[in-house]
Amino acid sequence: MKNKNHQLDLNDPNLCRNLVELYQTFFNFKYIPEKPGSYEEQKIAIEEAVHRMNNKYLKFHEGVYEFIHPCLLKAMFLSSESMVHYLLENGSLHDITEFVRSEGYNGLESELVIKINVDYHHILCERLVEHAFENRDSLLHVAQYIYSYWRSSGNNFVNEMFRHIEFILFKSLGVDTGDPLSLDNESLSEKSINLEGQVQFSKVTVLVDELTYKGRDPWIYGPGSADFLILSALVSAAMNRYATDRVQTFKILLDEFENRIHSESFVKLCSKPLDIYGNTFFHYLMGLSQKEASAILSVHAEMKFTFDTENAKKYTPLDIAAFLGKIEIFKVLNLKTSNCTDKLRKKLKRLARSGKDEYFNKNIKNKEIDQSVIHKTKDDGASPAKLEHEDADDEKKEEVDENNQNIKKVTRKLIHRNEESDEKENHDKRDVLCFEDFMLNVVVNGEEDDYQSIIRLFS
Repeated sequence: MKNKNHQLDLNDPNLCRNLVELYQTFFNFKYIPEKPGSYEEQKIAIEEAVHRMNNKYLKFHEGVYEFIHPCLLKAMFLSSESMVHYLLENGSLHDITEFVRSEGYNGLESELVIKINVDYHHILCERLVEHAFENRDSLLHVAQYIYSYWRSSGNNFVNEMFRHIEFILFKSLGVDTGDPLSLDNESLSEKSINLEGQVQFSKVTVLVDELTYKGRDPWIYGPGSADFLILSALVSAAMNRYATDRVQTFKILLDEFENRIHSESFVKLCSKPLDIYGNTFFHYLMGLSQKEASAILSVHAEMKFTFDTENAKKYTPLDIAAFLGKIEIFKVLNLKTSNCTDKLRKKLKRLARSGKDEYFNKNIKNKEIDQSVIHKTKDDGASPAKLEHEDADDEKKEEVDENNQNIKKVTRKLIHRNEESDEKENHDKRDVLCFEDFMLNVVVNGEEDDYQSIIRLFS
């Protein structure tokens, strides 16, 4: 009756084997009896035993047996120390979150729970991660469980959980983590294979957000926090989720970033791809709030080498910043013509112009709608003959001016033809911003003045 519905189906083909495993677990028997009998003989014995318990401990309903009262199920899980490992390995998510608590948890006097020590943390981590990334409801359920029952024990459990998440994410992306997790726990690695593709960076940032109660309670951060946790939290903060009433949380994250940025392992982590499109931490950062992104970059603006990393579409974080009109980023980095190659300068200028066209539809917005000047007649109407005559006069006057202007324009075009020919290149939003859909929904672009400032900066 260990399935998620806590029912016993006598037609289950694994019935006998499952009950033998339970029997061994309950009584610490290491060996199966030598002659357990045939499958049919075992099934008959089970049916007789279940029939004797019917209407006492069990009830028969729609072809399956169920416990009469949920307390019987709880009594089973609490009956033996041997059941703790079994519960963590085989229990449903509901069973685990209902019974399992941290050692430091102080429950009600009448509350019956199982408190586990650090020896069981790796198993619990694996089960929670397995369920957290199934769907959004499961993720919220797991986050609420951890927030409610594990805060009192500190952030050690969360750190272990995020190291596990990091391992699975990078493993699915084919990125070498150098994490001993892959060497010390082979069983963990094998079970994590099934999670490849489910653990996405977008979901990780949501988990961070929920664990901190939307950024209001920074309990999971501290000197011992996992690097991957801090990196995920900074992206979540830059999504504008950590608003003005949660300044303390962002300050803690900023301090942690400053403390770690001189660590070689942390710098390498910042340069690793976080999704199937090859986007790194800085690719994500460029698409989010300029305020938070600028504050993060100002901590160590000399990190410009990290902006050379290209994503799957060959765009660097600086390319994205230019396309989105992030002039404040360029100011923080002090990226001027003096320390910027001519090739890069032209590329960034082209991207800024394309981004401006993409977001502000410049060609349509700035196009003047030609409206004929309506000359009134005595009857307050328009005189077509008069309009035609005045238009002809205007055209003759304009021809002289246009000829003079055209000579100047041709001269300017010849001078700048080589440079300007490249600037007609168009960059599609989906092409430059090759993120998951969730990210495209939170991308923040600059104002029109920001784009103009970038274009001037690189002109």
